[in-house]
Amino acid sequence: MWSPAARRSQELERLRLEAERAEEAERSAALEKATTDFQLAGWAAEYELRKLFQENLYDASKGGFERSRDSAKFVQTAAAAIGTIYIGVLGVAFSVTDNSLPLRGVFAPLFLGMAVAFSGFYLAFLMPASRSTLRPPTGTLHNHQMQRLIFFMEWVNRATGQRRYFIQTSVLSLAVGLIFIVAPFVSSPRPPDIPAMPTPPTAPAATDPALQPRAVELFLIQVDEFRRAVLERNNAIAESAQHSAEFEEREGRLNAWSAALAGVGLIIVLVVPIFFSRERAPTP
Repeated sequence: MWSPAARRSQELERLRLEAERAEEAERSAALEKATTDFQLAGWAAEYELRKLFQENLYDASKGGFERSRDSAKFVQTAAAAIGTIYIGVLGVAFSVTDNSLPLRGVFAPLFLGMAVAFSGFYLAFLMPASRSTLRPPTGTLHNHQMQRLIFFMEWVNRATGQRRYFIQTSVLSLAVGLIFIVAPFVSSPRPPDIPAMPTPPTAPAATDPALQPRAVELFLIQVDEFRRAVLERNNAIAESAQHSAEFEEREGRLNAWSAALAGVGLIIVLVVPIFFSRERAPTP
């Protein structure tokens, strides 16, 4: 038989053990709750980051439409403005009779016009859209979200990239046109001007017999000056003819070189964008 003191001691020990177990259970529950709250906070932060990441990518992809159109409008406006000012300058600097525009002066307006035309094609020329298929969801929710995001980005890239040849061609046309702006102002020295035909002397009218010898002397002096002026003019005509032939030869070479460079520029404008417009295989 247990004595009352022993039973009381046993009861106190049992209560102490129960209190320790309750305290341990409370600590375990608190630790588990803290761990769960920490995990929930981490998942909530990760969710917000994923949401922000995908929203930014969606916005950036959607902005590709406006950025591409703004680029084409910028090239079109710049080329049109430069071409208008340039033609006005040519009209002031060159004339049809005295100082005609050389052949190389037409290349800059030609390429600037091509820039306007190709950028207009990019803005207004519609092409059939390529087919796109969104694959059914596979894997986790995150994988499905990323798959949908990648599909949207590829769709936007295809929509904006179908006509990228035109915008690339317009940019190159603008660049080549700017290079050729100085072409008509690069020239060799022009031949000297031919002096005007001198006025022949006029025979003196009837004069006083006393003054007639002096009048004849003055008339002969005028005749000599007229002959010298005619001789100088003939020499100037011969020299100008020689310089004109040399000038025409130099101008012909300049025009030939300019035409060759314009041909190279045209090839660059039309061919180089083809390589940049090709679809590239995705990298792993």
